[in-house]
Amino acid sequence: TLRTVSGCLNAWTAAVAESARLRAVAERAAARLTARGVLGAFATWKEAFVEGSRVRTLLLRVAVRMRSRSLSAAFLGWSSAASWLRKVRRVTSGTLTRMSNRTMAAAFTAWVVNCGDVKRARGMLQRAVGRFRRVHLGQGFARWCEEVATRKRHGHAALLVVRRLGNRTTAAAFTAWAVWRRERRQLR
Repeated sequence: TLRTVSGCLNAWTAAVAESARLRAVAERAAARLTARGVLGAFATWKEAFVEGSRVRTLLLRVAVRMRSRSLSAAFLGWSSAASWLRKVRRVTSGTLTRMSNRTMAAAFTAWVVNCGDVKRARGMLQRAVGRFRRVHLGQGFARWCEEVATRKRHGHAALLVVRRLGNRTTAAAFTAWAVWRRERRQLR
């Protein structure tokens, strides 16, 4: 009788301890799953960020080359016009000098216009690179958020299963104790 009560109490205590242990194991497993998903999503985001930076660097190099070629071609044109002007000045004067001044002014004006075109092209290229980078970063961040939400849902579901199993074990021990107590009262 006392031994039976003690046995039931010990079984109930063991069931509660086992339930707590199972809950702790499930929480650790859920935490591992969640951490693994967050790290994977962050790695994806980092790859997208690095790729965007690499593409931006390449596009800026292309823009600098394009600008340098355009500016050097315009400068060469202006330089040849200036050389020609010096030769013409030595050979002629008056009317020819005025005509050459017009030619030199036109070459310099073309060079100035080309500088402006290169600046505009560079600005457009930088804006395109910025848009491209933002798209990649946004996609990486959205993937990361999705992974975090999924891992939370999976962890919560695992925890509910473990709790239900623990509650069944605890309920069975309590029921055994209640049956024993009822039988003992009936025997009196």
